[in-house]
Amino acid sequence: MAKHVNTTIRYDGPALKGHEMDVQDLAPALLALAEIAKTANKQVNGDRASIKVLVNADTEQKCFQLDLSLIQSWMDQASMLIGKDNVATARQIAEIIGLAGPPAGGLFWLYKRIYGKPREDGEDTTVSFEANEATGTTIININGDGNSIEVSNQTAKLAQDPRVLQHVKTVLEPLHQPDYEDFTILTEDKPLLQIDREEARHIKSRALPLPSETEPESFVSMVDGQVEIVTAQYKGSAQWGLWWTGRTRQMKIDDERWLERFQNGDEPDARPGAWLDVTMEITQPRDKKSPPSFLVKHVKQIIPPPDQDDLFE
Repeated sequence: MAKHVNTTIRYDGPALKGHEMDVQDLAPALLALAEIAKTANKQVNGDRASIKVLVNADTEQKCFQLDLSLIQSWMDQASMLIGKDNVATARQIAEIIGLAGPPAGGLFWLYKRIYGKPREDGEDTTVSFEANEATGTTIININGDGNSIEVSNQTAKLAQDPRVLQHVKTVLEPLHQPDYEDFTILTEDKPLLQIDREEARHIKSRALPLPSETEPESFVSMVDGQVEIVTAQYKGSAQWGLWWTGRTRQMKIDDERWLERFQNGDEPDARPGAWLDVTMEITQPRDKKSPPSFLVKHVKQIIPPPDQDDLFE
């Protein structure tokens, strides 16, 4: 069973001419993508498998590589091996969302197709869903005028979840700022789907009634990346000043074993100007006006700064 699938997303526009995207714009979008993946996995796999979304940012290419990893307990793996459970793969989940597979048929394509442009008569777009369990597909009738499209039952069910629509709007939120122009999903460096600012505006105007249950107060996700040491803490667990996505962020390092080695003098290369290859936990409050918080969970590697002598060779 394919437990991993990689895909790439890219935002573009004048705001990214310096090859960096402000984390205030990026974090909510990436965390919303993670929530969509978790919802899709819960829908098709239930409690038989969980999914984790890791992010690796390539700021030079203005791209963000997503690794959707399916995680199973040993009992779940054993059940699958003897044929007792049919667990959807990470790739199948990515195809339901529209992060892999054919250009048409995924969640993002579906929202672009039915909500990405206004009706010519100015009325609100209306849709109805007719699921066929025998074929595993759903016919979606648009505006009641005979215009219809067909998608998998899993994609149709995901598209009708009001929280999922809210998460998609969060993914597209940067496009509502003047300096962002489009959002692109790529596979093997080839565009799979692109949503522009105007299409994002129409999708944002779409409203579905939210369920009455209480929403979580924040999104939490894990992100891989490299940060530059600006200020280090040689005692205790106070926050460090680490440069990431164009500014110094205050981050606590929660990797106790590495932190102990550093504070004992066993990591001499970890000094201002050096880079740390880390896994960060980013918490983004649901109120997007509130800044995200950062926690370095694991320090994987130190990239020391160049020696001063080397600068003049």
